[in-house]
Amino acid sequence: MSRFEDQLPEDVREVARRLTEARATFSPLDRDALRTRIGRSSRRPTSTAPGRARVAGLLTAGLMLTSGAGVVIASSELGGGRHTFDNTGGDNGGGASRCQYHGRHEEDRDIGELRVIITFDCHRRDIHIEFPGHYHFGFDGGTNDPGNGTWNGQAPGNASSLDISAGGRTTHFSFNW
Repeated sequence: MSRFEDQLPEDVREVARRLTEARATFSPLDRDALRTRIGRSSRRPTSTAPGRARVAGLLTAGLMLTSGAGVVIASSELGGGRHTFDNTGGDNGGGASRCQYHGRHEEDRDIGELRVIITFDCHRRDIHIEFPGHYHFGFDGGTNDPGNGTWNGQAPGNASSLDISAGGRTTHFSFNW
């Protein structure tokens, strides 16, 4: 008995003794044949799936890496130029987060007989002007466009202000929101 078996309780020692006696024993020839058979089965590929998975992974990575470059090249070739992906949502300063957290903005001002409503929804600025007569308006410092009564339209995407000259007075509206 080994030193570990001496520490076992008596009923477990009997089980250990029977297991030891029933243990399979191999002759040197049996051991050699068993080793050969085990060695052959470990060298044989069990499946081609790992190779296929590797190829699929490489193809997926290649597509992911080239798809972004393909979009940039295609947009440049189709006339987009180097400013293709610049601010496409109007002059909203803070980008998508500004629209997400501040949302739609509306400014409604009555100045004497002049009424101006400017609505900005992160994609465009809608302008509504009411005045009971002739007026001039323009964007970014100019007042070259004539108006009479009511005008509805959109500000250019890169405009930063609206100026309206009506009733002998010029009013400036800044798009800083």
